[in-house]
Amino acid sequence: MAEIFSGAVMADDTNKAQASLDQVVTNLINRYSVIGGVFVALIGAGWTLYTWDEIAVRESQKPFLEKQLQYYVEASKVAAKLAILPLQSPAGTAPEETWDWAKQRFWELHWGELVVVEDKDVRLAMAQFGRQVSEVEKCRPRIEECLDAQARLKSLSLDLSRAIRASIQSSWGYNLPSADPK
Repeated sequence: MAEIFSGAVMADDTNKAQASLDQVVTNLINRYSVIGGVFVALIGAGWTLYTWDEIAVRESQKPFLEKQLQYYVEASKVAAKLAILPLQSPAGTAPEETWDWAKQRFWELHWGELVVVEDKDVRLAMAQFGRQVSEVEKCRPRIEECLDAQARLKSLSLDLSRAIRASIQSSWGYNLPSADPK
């Protein structure tokens, strides 16, 4: 009978040990699930603040970036006009389709609006283009002699447009599709 009693005591001790182990595991799960929940909540809050800050910065830059894009496109268009319009426009030509109008608008952009939004590379390309516009203007009374000077504006116009493109990609954080034909 002592054996039965001793077996019952051992079983009772095993049950108590199992219950105690279950209690310890339950306590650990409860404790670490609360800590894990707090950790996940903190990560979620941090991510929300990070993305909100990034969106807020981008939204605050939006008016500037839109003006930059507007002036960049206009500068590129005016440079192209100076490169391809005839130096002496035929009678009846719309004012904005004359070389003189394009020259005037180029200098307005160069010394005005574009200064506010351009980056260093665009500024340098505008200055180089402007020097060539001045060269064309000097020889304009002798139009035949100016054709080479005006032809040089074509490559400088492309250089300016490429600088503008690179600036847009950098400012907007967006890679424009390749301009190279495939």
